[in-house]
Amino acid sequence: MLHRIALNSTDRWVLVKYCRGGTSSYAWRPDWTRELADITNDADKGNLYLETIKAIRAAEKSHGRPIIWSYILAINGERESRFRQAADDYTKNMTKIRNALNRNLHASATLIVLTLDLQDSNARPWTSLVRNQQEQMTHVHASGCQRIGIHYDAQGLARIGNRFSQHILAN
Repeated sequence: MLHRIALNSTDRWVLVKYCRGGTSSYAWRPDWTRELADITNDADKGNLYLETIKAIRAAEKSHGRPIIWSYILAINGERESRFRQAADDYTKNMTKIRNALNRNLHASATLIVLTLDLQDSNARPWTSLVRNQQEQMTHVHASGCQRIGIHYDAQGLARIGNRFSQHILAN
């Protein structure tokens, strides 16, 4: 993604990646509580919003100057698709996360989500509900991105990166 952006932009880009797989948006909320995280059995992951801010501050320090934050990319929603309340709260949670990051970063970064490409199933009965909310946000589609099980393979990740970069370069 950054390689493609760098080839098509005169700006300098910094990517800060912080992730913790298998977590819901409750784990990332700025007002995190154990009770909220327990809705999706994420309490053991801790407050990931604070961990994200630490990673961002470390990146800013190593960069040596302030960073102008433009985008927040989110590849999530699978955990929410297992729990009705989490699926219902998806947009609210993502909005809280985006607003808090923008407030803490003194930015107006655009949140771009990757839509779920799974089908409703016994394990994830609320997938369509989450995907419908994602499609109301600024998003890129995950359809056609290759997987190994529930994870994307190298080709799938490259396609996702290209889709994010196409969206960024177009706007």
